[in-house]
Amino acid sequence: MTPQLWYQKNSDLLDSQFEHLFFDNVLSNIAELNFSYLQAQTGFIDDDGKQRYCDFTIAEGQEVRIAIEVDGYDKRGTGGGMTHAEFVDWQRRQTALTSQGWHVLRFANRDVVNEPLRCCKNISALLTKLRQKEAGRSEARILLKAHALQEKYKASVLLTEKNINQYSTFSNEQKIGSLPSALAQKDIARYSKLKDEKKIDYFFIRALKKIGLPIILAIGFLTCVYFFNPLWLQTQLQLAFSYFVTSPQICTDAVHWSEVMGHLGQTIKVEGPITRINYRPDITGKPTWIEVGSVFPDPDRLTLLIWGDNRSQFEPKITLNLLGNIACVTGELSEYQGSFQIQLQDPEQLTIN
Repeated sequence: MTPQLWYQKNSDLLDSQFEHLFFDNVLSNIAELNFSYLQAQTGFIDDDGKQRYCDFTIAEGQEVRIAIEVDGYDKRGTGGGMTHAEFVDWQRRQTALTSQGWHVLRFANRDVVNEPLRCCKNISALLTKLRQKEAGRSEARILLKAHALQEKYKASVLLTEKNINQYSTFSNEQKIGSLPSALAQKDIARYSKLKDEKKIDYFFIRALKKIGLPIILAIGFLTCVYFFNPLWLQTQLQLAFSYFVTSPQICTDAVHWSEVMGHLGQTIKVEGPITRINYRPDITGKPTWIEVGSVFPDPDRLTLLIWGDNRSQFEPKITLNLLGNIACVTGELSEYQGSFQIQLQDPEQLTIN
C-alpha cells in the first residue's frame, strides 16, 4: 500500500493538524515502513477499564508492535502546560500501552514541525531492531518444528526396527491364516494367488502400503522375512500403527497454530493443543476464551472467543476437561492487543479430538 492510498483511507481518523503533519513530514518519508501495517486511532483498554485510542500503531507479527503518540505541551491552550491530573493520566496511558506489549514512541508537536528527520530516524531504528527479533523468533520456531519432526521420525524407526526384530523369531509358515483387517478383500485374494507363485514378498509391499507411512519404512526388511506368526503380526500392526489405520483425521489441510501470522483477515482452518479455558460471566459480554498453543499473557498464542450469547451452543463440549486435547477450528483470523484471535459463533467451527 502506498502512503497516498493509506492517507485517502484514513485521513478522517486523524484528530489534529499535528497528526496530519506527522503523516506528511514523518511517516510518509520512512522508506522501510509497510503502510499495510500502519493503523490510526488504535483502540485499547487501560488499567481502569477505560477505552483509549493511540494516535498511530505499527503491528507486524508478534515482535513489531510500535505505538506512536503525537503530543503538545499545552493541551488546554492556557500556556501553562499539563496539570498534575493530566500528567498522571498521561503517564498511565503510556504504562497501559507498554504493559500490553507496545513499544511507545512519543513525539512533541515542535519536533514534528522542526525536526521531522529526527522522528524518522527514531522510528526506523526501532522498526529495524524489532524486525530482527521477529526474524529470530520465526527461525527458532522453524528449528523447533524440525527437531520435533526429527524426533517423531526416530521414534517411528525404532518402533519399526523393534517389530522387525520380533518378526524373525516366528518361523512357522503353516500358521499363516489371516492378514490385518485393514487389508482389502481383493488383496487377500491376490495373496492366495501370489503365495502359489512364491511371491509373498511382493504382496506385502503392495498390501502394507494401505496401512500407513510407518509400515513403508519396514518394507525393505519385510521382503526378507518369509516365516512369521500372522496372528501376532495382526496384533502388532493394530497396536503400533492404530493411528494411521483407525484414528480419524479431523483436521486435514489445517494450519498449525504457530504458523497463522501470514493469514490475518483470512478464513482458515487451524489446529493446536488447548492450553487453557477461561469463562468470565462477571464481565461485559460474558466471554469464554479458549487459548491454544500458549497461555495469557504470552502474546504468542491463538485465542478462540465465544461470547455469552453463543456459549450454550458449545455446551457441554467446552465444559469438559479439554486441556491438552487438539482443537481444530475454522474461522476468520483477527488480531486483538497483539495476539491472534478467531471468534466462534457456530459449533461446527470447532472440533476437538
